[in-house]
Amino acid sequence: MNLRETPWGSLVIFAGGRGEHRALTVEGPVAIHEGAAFAAVRERRDGEWAERHGQPLDWAAAMLELRPERVFSHGPQGA
Repeated sequence: MNLRETPWGSLVIFAGGRGEHRALTVEGPVAIHEGAAFAAVRERRDGEWAERHGQPLDWAAAMLELRPERVFSHGPQGA
């Protein structure tokens, strides 16, 4: 899907095996940060990113920001 044409996205986080799985789905509009906007976001995140991942965020050209409007969670029965 082209986020410039339809700026809407979903993120799904899934863990566990059959019958024990848990999932979280987040949906909402997506903002694309590029150019000067990306540089400003990157400047705020560079130190934290390098500390967490051991290398700078120098490979990225843009950053996507998902702004949640809908959140769904799923878990095993009785949990």
